[in-house]
Amino acid sequence: MITADQIRAGRGLLGWSQTELSKRTGLSTPAIGNIEIEKHKPTLETQAKIIRAFDEAGIEVIDEGVRRKRDKITILEGDDAFLRLFDDMYYTICNSPQKDVLVICADEKVTPPEGIEKIRLIRQAGGKFRHIIEEGDHYMLGPINEYKWLPKEYFINRVTLIYGDKVAFACEEPHYFITIIHDVNLSKTQKNFFEFCWNNLKRPTWSETERVF
Repeated sequence: MITADQIRAGRGLLGWSQTELSKRTGLSTPAIGNIEIEKHKPTLETQAKIIRAFDEAGIEVIDEGVRRKRDKITILEGDDAFLRLFDDMYYTICNSPQKDVLVICADEKVTPPEGIEKIRLIRQAGGKFRHIIEEGDHYMLGPINEYKWLPKEYFINRVTLIYGDKVAFACEEPHYFITIIHDVNLSKTQKNFFEFCWNNLKRPTWSETERVF
């Protein structure tokens, strides 16, 4: 998510006018003006377009505001960390020929409504999900063929997500803390590991799937 203050600060760092941000996002200049004065609340899709434009220009959104990117590692902290991760997944999928989103050791029961909406946008952008979840877990937001079961003794609810050329590692204690590493070789290594697991794990045998998507 991105606030009006962060949008103004991002433009300031880049020396962009509202018109320039309009060109970069495909949004109208009046729309950007209304967002910045908080006359209108932007949709999740609109926020993602703005975040993507800043990201491509070398600006990242952080809790304290915005800053120029420093390296291949991005840290997301706070209660909205997962929502900001979904934003990054969305604009990565939109701008990458790699559409796979590989999820290891997630528990979808704790996904908030805002997260479900963001996942919906990722799917609409072409994201193709596969999940490795705990054996016996029947709570699935997507179709059952997107899931494989990991034996209970190996499952720990510490999520790893692989998308584009990025790998994200998530922790929830003492607060949400997500590390995103943008590295081609690390991404390939994690994808190979995922494929090995996928090809050797059991398919769920029964499900009362939510079938949200």
